[in-house]
Amino acid sequence: MRLSPFVALRHDPTVAGPPAETSAPSWSEVDPFAYAEHRTANPYTVLELLTDRGRTGFDGARDTLARWRRTGVLVPDPGPALWVYEIASATTRTRGVVGVVDTADVDDGQLLEHEDTVAAVTAARVARLRAVPVDLTPVTAVHLGAPPSVQAALTRAAGAEPVVAMQDEIGLTHRLWRLDDPVDVQLVVEGLAGVAAVLADGHHRLAAARRARQLEDGQGWGGTLAMVMDATHDGPSLRSVHRLLRCSHPDPVGQLAALEGVQATAWTGEADALAAGVDAATKPLIGVVTASGAWMVELEHARLGAVLDGAGVPPVLQALDVTVALELLFPVMGAYHDRPVADVAVGLDRLQDTGPDGEEPCDALVLLRPPTIPQVVAVARAGERMPPKSTWFWPKPRAGLLMRDIAAG
Repeated sequence: MRLSPFVALRHDPTVAGPPAETSAPSWSEVDPFAYAEHRTANPYTVLELLTDRGRTGFDGARDTLARWRRTGVLVPDPGPALWVYEIASATTRTRGVVGVVDTADVDDGQLLEHEDTVAAVTAARVARLRAVPVDLTPVTAVHLGAPPSVQAALTRAAGAEPVVAMQDEIGLTHRLWRLDDPVDVQLVVEGLAGVAAVLADGHHRLAAARRARQLEDGQGWGGTLAMVMDATHDGPSLRSVHRLLRCSHPDPVGQLAALEGVQATAWTGEADALAAGVDAATKPLIGVVTASGAWMVELEHARLGAVLDGAGVPPVLQALDVTVALELLFPVMGAYHDRPVADVAVGLDRLQDTGPDGEEPCDALVLLRPPTIPQVVAVARAGERMPPKSTWFWPKPRAGLLMRDIAAG
């Protein structure tokens, strides 16, 4: 990887208020209620740079950025640096280094992608980026081990008092340390130059940065802000991403149970317990919840693999429950629409209630196990792609806590 120091752009807390108020959860997780809560708490929330609330394009966000720069709400650091970013709970710790990664690393095979992107989402990210040329939050990438010198440099930097220390809405502590010692910067840059990393979160933001590089002039457009983590040491975890289905068949579970290589057993407990059982399973299985009941569904990959072979699905993808579900199970169930959902409670509500746009209730919630990090890495190294939104790396860095002015490089 080609990782380099950058000039950080941050809120001035003496002008804008505490970082817990001016930063926000990753925008992929922000719903209208969360937006309203942050907007009420502080008018300088970074979410103001993500939406125009009814204005044309991103004119409002562009004007807000200019005003905040002019009035000292946002201020650049005096010089370039790498940053150590730590996210901790009472029992876990995730730590990585934040810098600018060259988007050409994708073409050179040093930054690998594992998920497909949606063209419309990427286009919206490009429009925002060109109107508001600031990386508001880092994409995240994981690797399976750099030289010990990299971890040692991060540990030394984290031995000082953090520049930022805050607790978020769910009790996670976020800490930032500036890593600007020339020797340690060189150790980190040279150490990461010898590894290939897999993009964990931010596929659409990376795609937007690569597209913007083609449309804009200037050195800063050649990179994007990234938090790079060692999956073997203080790395993130993978959480489940489930699927909400709308099905044309009146008995989707009955259809599923008739499929060779599938065994469906009625579940008599709570749906939350079923989700926990699926999440912790060491063998291939899924859970299915409908308005009329719930089932635990065991999958015989050996039998199902023959069908996937015939469909031309590569072996590295056949090992994933989400691939089996999308390629084999959902068509049998008559699914004509599916969307990812990370929160089981939200998915259960959608079996009963209409959606935010007046959509009819969904017919089934399919509970899926998360893939492992080695599986994701294997998919990326094979040059394959998982379905969009089939991984959820956790925890994620905050939006607006550490930003980069693209024009500053």
